[in-house]
Amino acid sequence: MWPVSSAAPPPARLAFDRFQKFLVKHYASRFGSWPPGEGRFTRTLYLHLQRDFATLYSYLVDQDAVWSPAHDLPATSPRRTIVKPSNPNWRADDETLRMTDIISSFDERENHPPIPHPFPLVPLVSPTSRTSTGLSDKRQKGFSFTPSNPRNRSSNPAAAEAALALTESTNIEALRSSSTPNPLLEAFQLHEKSTPAHEVSPHDARKGRWIMIYGVLQTLAAVAVDAPGLLWTDAVEYWINPRLRDTPPWGKPAVPDERSHFRSHCWVLAGPKEVAAVPVLPSGMLQARRIRSRSRRALRALHRAAARDKEEQAESGDEGDDEMEESSPSPVAKGRDWEEEAAGRGELM
Repeated sequence: MWPVSSAAPPPARLAFDRFQKFLVKHYASRFGSWPPGEGRFTRTLYLHLQRDFATLYSYLVDQDAVWSPAHDLPATSPRRTIVKPSNPNWRADDETLRMTDIISSFDERENHPPIPHPFPLVPLVSPTSRTSTGLSDKRQKGFSFTPSNPRNRSSNPAAAEAALALTESTNIEALRSSSTPNPLLEAFQLHEKSTPAHEVSPHDARKGRWIMIYGVLQTLAAVAVDAPGLLWTDAVEYWINPRLRDTPPWGKPAVPDERSHFRSHCWVLAGPKEVAAVPVLPSGMLQARRIRSRSRRALRALHRAAARDKEEQAESGDEGDDEMEESSPSPVAKGRDWEEEAAGRGELM
């Protein structure tokens, strides 16, 4: 997902890479190996991943962050930006990480509709902010603080401060009502606090991990969401979200609902207003999709033509063999003709 650049990677990239290694280790301990044996991703396994990352999304998502309206699109850029309507001065990007460009480029490349709430809650750790803002600002998303009594701080004050900032910048209260614990969420909470603050700030680390979560959620939405109207789905290992467009090829059947992204957790969690604000796919992408579709049809036509040519060559070869058999006598017939000719000449005894 990260753009190829000759410059040094931003600090968030380090958190991204560490989170990727953490996920491999976590799922290897849960399923015995990762990727799974023989590279077999079943529907059940994808549903496990979908539940895990949907929980992470609910835990971290900033529901105040949305895509900018279409009429606010700047003339210098064809892309929407991530904004907070309640805070006009808020910015999703900074000098070290152009996060909007990363996730927008990924969605455009993979033809995914952007997630309605595309940004996480991020901690803002500042050495003097707590005494100036007070404890009442805890409820503010992405709050900042510094312990007022240094004598009560732990032996590693920076780690304690970062851990508390990370915990406060979550939707943990919204998940307390869930009676089913999630193993990935529990491991993720420990993983976040294991990153030294002097290597990557909690602010940058949260963004780096979110980019990974965003990409996984978008990929899962294309394969792990069942088609609507299914009656029996328990213990089904094969895909039940088929592509039914142009099936059957004759007639004009009703267009099936194949918008799996819009039935995924990130879209169900968002309200209709947020969904309506999501940027649509640019016309260039739709044209590229149609071109790829025509290319696939043309490729299938070439394969069918090649198969027909092969069959015709095989049939013509069989007919040629039959003609040769009719025009040239068999070895047995040749032997009989030689015997008759020799007998006529008196050469046989």
